Amino acid sequence: MSETNLRRRAFLDKWQTVLIIGFVVLTVVGGWTTYTTHVSPPVQTQEAVVDSWTSSGDFSHTAIVTNSSTLYDNGTVLENRSVYFPHIIDDIGQTFTYRYRDATEGDVDVEMNAFIRLNQTGRVEQGRIEYWSQTESLGEKRVTSLNPGESAQLRFPFDVNETARHAARVQDDLGTAPGRVEATIIVRTHVSGTVDGKRVDETIDYKLFGEYPGDKTFRITGETPPKQFDFVGTIETEPQRGLLRRVGSVALLAFGGLGLLSVAVGRLMRFPPLTASERDRLDSIEKRAANDEWISRGRIPETIRENPVIEVETLDGLVDVAVDSNSRVIEDDVCGGFHVVDGDIIYSHVPEQPHAGAGEDVDDADDDDTEEADSGP
Repeated sequence: MSETNLRRRAFLDKWQTVLIIGFVVLTVVGGWTTYTTHVSPPVQTQEAVVDSWTSSGDFSHTAIVTNSSTLYDNGTVLENRSVYFPHIIDDIGQTFTYRYRDATEGDVDVEMNAFIRLNQTGRVEQGRIEYWSQTESLGEKRVTSLNPGESAQLRFPFDVNETARHAARVQDDLGTAPGRVEATIIVRTHVSGTVDGKRVDETIDYKLFGEYPGDKTFRITGETPPKQFDFVGTIETEPQRGLLRRVGSVALLAFGGLGLLSVAVGRLMRFPPLTASERDRLDSIEKRAANDEWISRGRIPETIRENPVIEVETLDGLVDVAVDSNSRVIEDDVCGGFHVVDGDIIYSHVPEQPHAGAGEDVDDADDDDTEEADSGP
C-alpha cells in the first residue's frame, strides 16, 4: 500500500465526521438559499401608492365697464385680467369651477363655501408681518353625485370698490396705513363620496390671490394649483436578489453535494478505514520521517553482526542512544531494521511487520514501494 494512500485514508479517518458535517451544512444552506432565490422566493408586503386622483378648482372673473374711459366704453366686458381698474367698474363677477379627474369612476358630493379674507401686511427685519385681517362670506353651494370630468360651479360677486373703501376705513380707524392691502378669495371645498371604489373625504382651500398695491388698481397675483390625492395600499413584491446571491446559492449547493458524494465514494471505493496493521505501518513511516536527520541507509558488516545485540523498543529510543553515543542510526537495507553500533554492542530496533487480517492484502495494487523479505541480522 503506498504511503500517499495511507496518509489520505488516515486523514479521512481523522476528519471524516467534520467533513460530513461541514458538507451537510453547506448543502442545507445552499439548498435553502437556492429554493428561496429561484424556486419559491418569499413574498414581501409593503405600503405603496396603488391609485390616485386629482382635484382642481379654477377661478374665472369678468367685469363690466360702468364708467366709460378713453379706452373702454360702457358695457365693455373685461375677462380674466391680471389687473383691473376699480374706477371704471363696480364689481368683478367670480365663477369658481370644481372638478376631479384621473379616475375611471366616482360619485362625490361637493360643498363650496366662498369668502374673502381682507388683510394688511408689511415687511420687517424678521420677515412678513400681518397688521390686521377680516373675513366676509361671499356665497355657498352644494352639488351632489358629481362624476369624474363633470364640474360644479359657484358664482358670486366681488365688489372691488366697496372692499377698497372698507380697507381705507379700517386704516383710518387705526390711524395708520402701513404695508399693502391684500384681498384673497377663498373657496373652501369639501369633497366626500367614492372615487374608483374607494372612500374619500377631503377639504381643500382654493385661493385667488389679489392685492391693492396703492396705484388705484386691483391686481390678481395667482391661484391654488391642482392637488393630487394618493390611495395607499399594501402590495406584494418579490425581493430583488443580486448576482452573488443567485449564483452563489447554486454554487454552495453543488459544492456541498459534491463534497458529500466524494467522501462517500472515496470511502467505498478507494479510501477505506485503516486497519490496525496499516496504522502501525503509517506510524513507523511517520517516526522514520521525524528522525530522518539521524538515520543513514547502509549495511552492517558480517563481522559486527556477531556482537552482542540490545533490542530497543522504539525508534525514538534508538535515536536517543545514537545521540548519547555520538553515532548514526543505520537503516540496514539488507537485513532490515535500524541499528546503532557503540563499541562492541549493537543497539537494534526492528519494526514489527504488519500481518494481513481477514480480507486485508498488504501487497495492494496501489503499493508504490517494494517489500523485501526479512533476512534477519
